[in-house]
Amino acid sequence: MFRGGDMFKGWNTALAPDPCAHIMLRDAPGAPFVFDPPDGKLLPPFRFLPSATNPETMVTNEFGWRGGPVTFVRSPRSVRIVFVGASTVVSSHHMPHSFPEFVGHFLERWAKARALDVRFQVLNAAAPRLVPVDCCKPA
Repeated sequence: MFRGGDMFKGWNTALAPDPCAHIMLRDAPGAPFVFDPPDGKLLPPFRFLPSATNPETMVTNEFGWRGGPVTFVRSPRSVRIVFVGASTVVSSHHMPHSFPEFVGHFLERWAKARALDVRFQVLNAAAPRLVPVDCCKPA
């Protein structure tokens, strides 16, 4: 079943070469966003769209990762921490923040309380795999 938040995902064309015939995507209003996987494989079934806020309040940055904007070049005196995982790390889409974002907030507070000249940039590069590949095969 296609849900509102699914409009904010890019779907793998290897899995749905014809979205109109796909068991889930055929119910999408309009045309869903798609991407061509570089290796031609079915996984990942979808990616989050970059720089988007879905109806469930989840925000993605310019890389399509959960969280606010981040620059590609790391700023001086900063430490980047990247969380990688699946649905547990991404967290529920209806929550405005995931736990990695809270980790970043607390590390910033910790550094400020100790007058440390360092910034923390926490990125959440996790991606859920809630949809079994068998369910995503074209009809």
